[in-house]
Amino acid sequence: MASGLASTTRFIGILVSVAGMGAILAHAVDVTFTGPARAAGLDATSAAAAAKSVTAGDLPHMLRSVAPGVRATLEAAGLTSFASGFATATLAAAGVAAVAALFTFFLVSAAETAPSDPHMKRPCKFVDCRDPL
Repeated sequence: MASGLASTTRFIGILVSVAGMGAILAHAVDVTFTGPARAAGLDATSAAAAAKSVTAGDLPHMLRSVAPGVRATLEAAGLTSFASGFATATLAAAGVAAVAALFTFFLVSAAETAPSDPHMKRPCKFVDCRDPL
């Protein structure tokens, strides 16, 4: 039962983290892409739609739907904003990992992880049971 609970918790954590990282990526791309898109002449609705295309990784489709005169500007802005969004999502994941490491360091004591009897020989549960010492 504990194994099932641990697996379910791990799976839910993976799903939530992927969704959270996707949301961070989408927000960062929207923030960094909308300004240059508006400066290139797109209206607010077109800039938001273009930012969604960039977030989805469909930059070529977005570039085909805009005027040829602004394609180079929007391509550079799209590539830069996607890289910036990915970096922001990665930094957020690193921050969460650092906080989790600190919680683990301060909340898990050595007594909780130490063997119950240091002289007790544990039964072998591996294919190769030779003692390395």
